[in-house]
Amino acid sequence: LSNEIFSGHMSMYGAIHYQLPFTYGSSLLALLSSLIPRFLIAHRPMDIYQHYITVAMNPGTQGFTINHAAGWYLNFGAAGVLAGGVIFGMLIAFVVNYYYGTPKRKIFFRLLQVLALPGIISIMPMIIRSGAEGYKALIFEGIIMPVLIFWVSGIHLRSLLHRSAK
Repeated sequence: LSNEIFSGHMSMYGAIHYQLPFTYGSSLLALLSSLIPRFLIAHRPMDIYQHYITVAMNPGTQGFTINHAAGWYLNFGAAGVLAGGVIFGMLIAFVVNYYYGTPKRKIFFRLLQVLALPGIISIMPMIIRSGAEGYKALIFEGIIMPVLIFWVSGIHLRSLLHRSAK
């Protein structure tokens, strides 16, 4: 067995034990700046993982894993852990309620209704091992991209079927 399953939790214990400084929202700033293409903004702010490595005095020969709660803790302290849990819980509650809601008529929104929950579940291991910056991958790679792929595929399939019927 490996102790890797505990390594993410060690980041939280290390941050608390060594009283690492808070960044007061650097993850949110990094998340927002990651939405801007790199050719428009060459220098991006450090994400919480880079902050952790920098203040933990990484010798350069060791990798670290930081978990979601530690990322929120390094941003806002104990209030950040609570806020991160509430935000993540509200996101999941919204998606579950959307999933079990009235079936949507438009195919794009029906695909969103069906694919959002599995998308969150598939990206959850990555979210657990990142700070708030991981929400970008959750939204784009876990939800929007699969919905767009199915939607465009459906449009293409419909046009092929329409042509073959003629």
